[in-house]
Amino acid sequence: MDLSAFASPALLSTAMFGNALYQYLQFFAVVLLFVLLSKVVYYLFKNQIRRYTEKTNTKFDDILVEILEHPLTMLVIVLGVYISNTMFLVPNTAPHDFIGAIVSILIIINIAWLVLRLVDTMIVFYIRPFVEKSETELDDQLLPILRKGTKLIIIVLTILFILGNFGYDITTLLAGLGVGGLAVALAAQDTVSNFIGSVIIFSDKPFKIKDFIKFGGNMGTVKEVGIRSTKLETPSGTILVVPNSKLSSEIVENFSQAKTRRIEQTIGITYDTGYKKMENAIKMLEKIAESHKNVIKYDVKFVEFGAYSLNINMRYWIKDTSKYRETQHEINMEVKRKFDKQKIDMAFPTQTIYLNK
Repeated sequence: MDLSAFASPALLSTAMFGNALYQYLQFFAVVLLFVLLSKVVYYLFKNQIRRYTEKTNTKFDDILVEILEHPLTMLVIVLGVYISNTMFLVPNTAPHDFIGAIVSILIIINIAWLVLRLVDTMIVFYIRPFVEKSETELDDQLLPILRKGTKLIIIVLTILFILGNFGYDITTLLAGLGVGGLAVALAAQDTVSNFIGSVIIFSDKPFKIKDFIKFGGNMGTVKEVGIRSTKLETPSGTILVVPNSKLSSEIVENFSQAKTRRIEQTIGITYDTGYKKMENAIKMLEKIAESHKNVIKYDVKFVEFGAYSLNINMRYWIKDTSKYRETQHEINMEVKRKFDKQKIDMAFPTQTIYLNK
């Protein structure tokens, strides 16, 4: 029997094409089957397993379900593609190698996704409740930075692993990133120093949000602490933006964390005030300070014969430092009221001029 007719190029091409088409149909059929299986897995996690873990007393199983739910669903699909590629596509062919490379990338991405969810879920379940219970608000601002930073690191490592899977030398890439990072650091020294300053502020916690601080020649209430700068509201109501590198290198005086605060002022009395009236003025000031509910101790002394006045130094310490301005206002108003009542005149710069006739 002559078989030459069956060996014609046209007939062989038709046979090979038909066989390849059948293989691709099998490939997509198995992939579709695993896609449906992934839907079943997702349904079980969403409606069955999650309901069961919500009834238990432990939090660990809830965390485990939260971490595995989506990555495991994706892993089922990737597994289906891998099995189909191994069973139905011819090895060492372009489609087989291409799909194999895609499967490798998807596995790396799936592992990275799993790690991302693990880190993020641990932060949400364990670190966030601890941060919310703390008194300071600085760590509340640090938490989003921590989440974004860890995600960025995992994404960069994932990209490096994918490039390594395509034959790139990861060591060379890391060295390149190191040189590039050094160049960026040199070009952005201020940004780097401000970031280091923010790390120092977050770790040392010299102040917290709403604290009233003083540094250098500036003072104000802390409104926000960021990665690059800290915002203060000055006593005049303006917003002062201070680079963290400067703030971390300055001596910071925190008035809000002090148990007490001293208020000191000089009251000038006119030179025509007699001895008795001067003595009454000092006793009056002592009584005003003693009677105020926020004052814990005081000291009033006649300290100086000034150029234009007899100067009385009044110092008092308050226990509630947040009511600094209110206390000072109330005492000053009472001093003014008592002095007016006793006709004790406060001095202002004056001079006597003698004219020669």
